Amino acid sequence: MDISKINSKILGSIPANVWKYISVFILSVVILTISFNIFQDMYTAIFLEPVSKLSFYILKFSGLPVEFDGSALPFGICDLVLPHQILRINFGCTGLFVLFIFIAGVIAFPADIRHKLKGLAFGIPAFAVYSVLRLVIMGFVGNWLPEYLEIIHNYLMVLINIAFVLWLYTTWIKYASGKDQK
Repeated sequence: MDISKINSKILGSIPANVWKYISVFILSVVILTISFNIFQDMYTAIFLEPVSKLSFYILKFSGLPVEFDGSALPFGICDLVLPHQILRINFGCTGLFVLFIFIAGVIAFPADIRHKLKGLAFGIPAFAVYSVLRLVIMGFVGNWLPEYLEIIHNYLMVLINIAFVLWLYTTWIKYASGKDQK
């Protein structure tokens, strides 16, 4: 059997509803990405700036000597300035693109519109709170353990991002499919 027959057999055995999910998921990610490119200022105002400033206020309240520099917000970045470290925050740091994956998953999943709206109404704020917590942790690491900041940021936080969004999504799927109802 040649490779084209194997591919045809594998792809042909995938149910239509799975193709629909994949198609709607990809389309949703593309639309969210295009909307980000067109409306970056809006995403700055509704996500990057509030998440970054709330993180700053929590760090400041906890006693860390930190300053907020929002002069580059029009360019999609801001800084948390610590005594020996500057944490440059961009959309990736806030997890916005991972949030897009969650939103696309909710949109694509074959659930009632009420469940989708509830999933987004719970998931988006939960993700924003998680993003603030993530930046606060990075602020503490940047202040107390700056030599570990890069490895924690590049590896540990990426894994935690994946774990959190998977947990959030599977929790919502259980709710939307009625599996968590008694």
